[in-house]
Amino acid sequence: MSGKYKLVLKADLNELDKLRDFVKNICYENNIDEGNLFKISLALEEACVNLIKHSYKFDSSKQISIYSKVEKGKIHFTLEDYGASFDPREVLPIEIEQIRKKYQKGGMGIFLISQIMDEINYTPKNKNSPSNKLELTKILE
Repeated sequence: MSGKYKLVLKADLNELDKLRDFVKNICYENNIDEGNLFKISLALEEACVNLIKHSYKFDSSKQISIYSKVEKGKIHFTLEDYGASFDPREVLPIEIEQIRKKYQKGGMGIFLISQIMDEINYTPKNKNSPSNKLELTKILE
């Protein structure tokens, strides 16, 4: 089980079907079970929705590049964007009860990602790189 994959999406919610197909094809090609397929799809969709809404402000002229690598027992995804930097790890851990008590709109996407994915790393754009990179890893059971 190994391979490298790439998908480029416009920053448009209508592009999410392409993301789902991308994840489904990777999982099928690498014999990753339906349960993990669903979880990974949900986490990546939440991450992309956050980028589209918050980083790109629904500007569909912008793009998100998604890279994936499958290794023995793990699947890695890197989401690359050129919008405003935001490190989701800065708001973790998120307590679900606090979100519910405050009737807070938002925050659930980052919470879901943190519950589904086993590793979350973030590199903001800087003088050496014009892009932000969110790295998500799922350990396959």
